[in-house]
Amino acid sequence: MALTRAYEASLKAVPLARDHFVRCLETAEENRHPSTVHDLWITLVQRCKQCYEVSEALHLRLTNMRKDVDGRNDPSFWLLCRTFLQHFIALVNEMREVRNMRLLPQELIVMLRPVQKASREAGRLMESSPWKNLADGISMVPAPTPYTSAMGQRYDSGDFSQLMDAALAKIDWDGFPTRRAEAARRGRQRGIGLAYYLEATGGAATENAKV
Repeated sequence: MALTRAYEASLKAVPLARDHFVRCLETAEENRHPSTVHDLWITLVQRCKQCYEVSEALHLRLTNMRKDVDGRNDPSFWLLCRTFLQHFIALVNEMREVRNMRLLPQELIVMLRPVQKASREAGRLMESSPWKNLADGISMVPAPTPYTSAMGQRYDSGDFSQLMDAALAKIDWDGFPTRRAEAARRGRQRGIGLAYYLEATGGAATENAKV
């Protein structure tokens, strides 16, 4: 799993990077380097601390999710995934500034490269996931019912996360890349999409749909 590879690489590499930044900060203080350089080292030490803490949290969450099959329905899990990626991106951006100042050794960049590669892969998978809207902060856990939408429609029930789980299993969503590759070998293009459709069943109101 991409997220597992990402946090494992982070837990291994980030403490080493932090130790290096701490030494650079101590040198900057001893030699009275410009405040801009001093502040950059402080920021990098803080970024490393944040990356390590969120990596540990992601590790714990994924470990517990092996026992909790409904864990991916929880918006807080997707928020944690997004926070992990954002913290590492912030660290890389700060490191880029230090590198432009020729203060960052190449070996440190190489050391963090596996984290960057795994994080990019995890980010791509999140963007292509049907659960992406949970990462965007849209809750799909069962809402209190009855529920009245912004358009004035009243829903008396609905467990949308369970419905999505069932739909993903029935259409074999995870197996789609294999089917797409097979279609490409036959000179055909194959796509996939998923959306909810709510239909009134107790009245005679006119309903229209267009694709």
